[in-house]
Amino acid sequence: MPESKFSTLALYRRLAAFVWLLAATLALLLFPFAPPDKAIGDAGWWLAGASVLMSLGIAAWIARPASRITVSWLSWGSFLGLGQVALLQWLAGGVDGPYNSLLLLNVFASASLHPRRRMPAYLALVAAVAVAPLVYDSWDPQTAGATATNLVLLIAIALLSLEFVRGTDEQKAGLRAAEQRAEGRARTDPLTRLANRRAFDETLAQELARVQRTGAPLSLMVGDLDGFKRINDEFGHLTGDEVLTRAATAIEGAIRRGDRCFRWGGDEFAVLLPDTALDDARKVCERVDAAVQVGVHAPDGRPVTISCGLAELDAGMDAGELTGTADLLLMDQKARRRAHLPI
Repeated sequence: MPESKFSTLALYRRLAAFVWLLAATLALLLFPFAPPDKAIGDAGWWLAGASVLMSLGIAAWIARPASRITVSWLSWGSFLGLGQVALLQWLAGGVDGPYNSLLLLNVFASASLHPRRRMPAYLALVAAVAVAPLVYDSWDPQTAGATATNLVLLIAIALLSLEFVRGTDEQKAGLRAAEQRAEGRARTDPLTRLANRRAFDETLAQELARVQRTGAPLSLMVGDLDGFKRINDEFGHLTGDEVLTRAATAIEGAIRRGDRCFRWGGDEFAVLLPDTALDDARKVCERVDAAVQVGVHAPDGRPVTISCGLAELDAGMDAGELTGTADLLLMDQKARRRAHLPI
């Protein structure tokens, strides 16, 4: 999958590439004012030049879209950057060299990349690079105080950067969770907690695509509670809601694993029966009818029944034709029940 230019990794890569390029450019600009020949003579120019070329190469590599760069790689690369700063500072003579100022770039760009467990090691190395010239070159209170002040600021920037990224990640996670909850609510019936008509349409489209690939059978059952209007009229809508909830529970308990039950609308339910031909679908329908009669009763004690329409997907049939066929058979069964005719 191609990496989105707006992904977190892409943003980190662009930032890292820019920082490596900027660090190399600043080092080149500082060479005339702080020649890297104080420690080992002219050989220092070769080492410093190789370090700058390495930084430019890393920047180009990171910036290439085809390169397989990870956040972990970028975080480990920051340790290399610290080593380069220490090398240039040493080559320029130690305390008087200006290259330690490049630590700010490294900390600003890299601190947020490190996991918490790696931060102590990273900050320890930052401190070592900052303090090293006082050890191998010369010590005086004024320089030591300035170094300590700069080090405290660098550590503060690193921790603030880490905390900012952590807070941003938590906020993103919260937004994703809220979106998922909203998506769930958009596809869930708030009364019965079954998937709703929108979810049914989406799932049916997925099942039709699967059937086209595999040729497996697919059946649809549409059920409607008998006499539900009478329950609402005689006992009120709150009682009707309770009956619907109990009916949903009964239907879900009667279908098989892999079947999907939906509230289709009003007192109608739909059950998708993957890998199921019509004969087996009839057995599921019988179990659903029995479960509703046993588990759902009106306040006057009469059992609630459910009429079902069953349809199996035929070759060339689309979603509308499948649901339409099941709905027509449902209406035929309800008419027969009202007329007390055999079903």
